[in-house]
Amino acid sequence: PLFLLVSIWSNSLRACVYPPRFRREREALANICEILLRLPPQPSSLPRASLVCRRWRSLLSDPAFRRRFRFHHRRSPPLLGFIDANQGITFQPALDAPVRLPRGHFSLNLHDRYMTLGWRHGLALFFLPIPLQVVVWDPVAGVQHRLAVPPGFGFHPLENPINGTVLRAAGEIDHFQVVLVSSDGKQPRRALARVYSSETGVWGDSISCPVPLVSMVHIGEPASCTGGGLHLLVGFSIEYPRV
Repeated sequence: PLFLLVSIWSNSLRACVYPPRFRREREALANICEILLRLPPQPSSLPRASLVCRRWRSLLSDPAFRRRFRFHHRRSPPLLGFIDANQGITFQPALDAPVRLPRGHFSLNLHDRYMTLGWRHGLALFFLPIPLQVVVWDPVAGVQHRLAVPPGFGFHPLENPINGTVLRAAGEIDHFQVVLVSSDGKQPRRALARVYSSETGVWGDSISCPVPLVSMVHIGEPASCTGGGLHLLVGFSIEYPRV
């Protein structure tokens, strides 16, 4: 029958394209990859495994494998230490030897006056008032992204404070979003918000809403992600007439 002939021809073509030895090697490599994905997420795990042989070293240095490794351990990452952003942005290690990372391993020098806006999903967000920029920093990858603050977000500590946060979508590794919130400094006052997407490389449309009384966005107050929404604190104050 025609169906049987096509099936035999398809199997024969597959055997020619992927010889049995090659298929066995691919299956063995896939099995090794699955085993290596389950190594403990300690800083020394991948460097030590890469010393076994050249094939393992090539596999472990592949960026695609490293992304899978981070994603596989996303729910139970080790506490490598903490970053102190009060007196410079310096890393303080928490692990013991031999997996202890050196002090200052994940440090950052911005060379500008800065304010810390938030930490989320392995990323940090800083605001630089003088050049009117925000910096997204990935300490593990050692990468920072500088973004110009969008139009309409002029900064003044009292009239136009700025707050914001950085976040990633569920399961996303390569892209991030930055949310900035401010006020226009006018009366009646309005709260402003814009969202930047690293996937598109542009700021989205401005979102605004009126806020009652004399209100202001709180600088440095961390955002809360609950109920599928992002929440930032807006404080209220009342101006009393002078006597």
